[in-house]
Amino acid sequence: MKKSHKFIILAILLSFLTGCGEIDENKSDEVINSSLQQIIVENGEIVLPLTSFKTLNPIYTDNLYYFYFSKLIYEGLFDYDENLQLVPKLVESYTVSGDGMNLEIKLKENVLFHDGTELTSEDVVFTINILKNAGTDSIYNILLKNAYGENNNGSISVSSISKYSLRIQLSKPTTSYLDILTFPIIPSSTGELGISKDNFTPIGTGPYKFIEYVNNKEIRLKANEDYWGETPKITNITGKVFENEQLILTAFEAGKVNIAKSLEYDWEKYSSNNRVSIKEFVSGEYIGIAVNHENKIFNSPIGSDIKKSILYALNRQDIIKKIYLSHATAVDTVIHPNFYLMPESAYYYGYNVEKANMLLDMTEYNIFNSNNIRRNENGEVLNFKLLVDGNDKTSLALADTIKSYLLEVGINVEISAVTGSENDTNTYYMNDLMNGNFDLAIFKYQIGTFQRYESLLKSDLIGNDNYSRYKNPIMDVALENIDKSINEEDKKNSYEEFSKLFIDELPYICLMYTNDSLIIDSSIKGELKPNYFNIYNGLQDCYLALDK
Repeated sequence: MKKSHKFIILAILLSFLTGCGEIDENKSDEVINSSLQQIIVENGEIVLPLTSFKTLNPIYTDNLYYFYFSKLIYEGLFDYDENLQLVPKLVESYTVSGDGMNLEIKLKENVLFHDGTELTSEDVVFTINILKNAGTDSIYNILLKNAYGENNNGSISVSSISKYSLRIQLSKPTTSYLDILTFPIIPSSTGELGISKDNFTPIGTGPYKFIEYVNNKEIRLKANEDYWGETPKITNITGKVFENEQLILTAFEAGKVNIAKSLEYDWEKYSSNNRVSIKEFVSGEYIGIAVNHENKIFNSPIGSDIKKSILYALNRQDIIKKIYLSHATAVDTVIHPNFYLMPESAYYYGYNVEKANMLLDMTEYNIFNSNNIRRNENGEVLNFKLLVDGNDKTSLALADTIKSYLLEVGINVEISAVTGSENDTNTYYMNDLMNGNFDLAIFKYQIGTFQRYESLLKSDLIGNDNYSRYKNPIMDVALENIDKSINEEDKKNSYEEFSKLFIDELPYICLMYTNDSLIIDSSIKGELKPNYFNIYNGLQDCYLALDK
């Protein structure tokens, strides 16, 4: 099932020294580092991929590739580290009131925009006011609203205290008070052009500054010599526009691009090529099985044991190895496995056929028919309709594997593979998923960096993203407790409470988070640390070198 780039951002990688990705000997210098057996290339250039996008204004971008690329130009007040923890970026220090509704921020001093003006509190005020008035065309406008979760109407206001200090006031407390401050800061000197989609010139505080845009062909960046951090070691970056993602991979293999994002799970095919390095990371794509809690079995006293037996019966590690080529991470809850507050209690279930059968034997379905399918005394067999997106080959393979595992414990599965247009989201499948036309359903979901799960679980969101049609006032309270937790101890406790309840209730049968990877020209050295919020995280600290 395909998703639009805007959707993914919300909720959110043969000779490589030839062609457009070539290091031009006339433009670059070489320095021999004998201790590392490398020739370090100074004033070098790399080429990064883009697909066709509508605007250079990061406030309005709905293109995933430009979203990542723009992070080389722009910075937010805060950013995520590899553990999805918020860390200060343009912020020197901050304090939050006990009720979580007032945040006072002191900015770093002597931070310059690419036009030479200094970052001040007025720029932050300007940017927030732009976002508030940008409408839903802006992913960051949606970000501000989503900070309050589903169906919550909170608001944010901002005022300048001094040149480098500002106050942000929230109409109601939210645990996401720092998450909403990851938007790119735009200089107030841009005036009305700050909200323009056309004729926009990118001006940020980031490690690279904008030089030129050739319409629908390329963007050129140059290292920001006035960067408040360490000056980037790679001098020039060109963003080259391609028609589609497959052409990006073709260009990478031809040496026209220096970094590409994998599209399938077969990136190990590059591992034997010493001109390629691979950086694998956990994506934001969660794959699970929705359980229709309006089904008479799942809505009965034995429903809990049936759900647990299904999870015990699935060898998820084997599924990951065979279908996803070992490029996924098994989970028992919807919490992202890299999340710094991931509780120990979030890992509980393993592959255990004996436990699955024991739980099933305790239900009324403890008799086997001639086909080795469980039935009750009335002859009713334990049979479930499994909905799957018929356009998704990987999901179809997953459905077949699930069917075979459940058959081993006497559960019969009828696969309902619903097909639709190949060029868009499968609306027929989505309609069945949202309307509850299934007993079990394989689905994919993009979990945002906020680590908020109301849309999947809140009782009043059945018919939207609460695909399991799950109602539990205790879970609603647990979700509210996450939202209201302000300090780290409260956050830790609220996620622990949520995790334990999820493990016990199993509103969804969790399978995995898929992994992504960047395939990288091995001339790029250093600690590139991609994550699903920023695949170019750490690129400013990398350098170019040729092995001798």
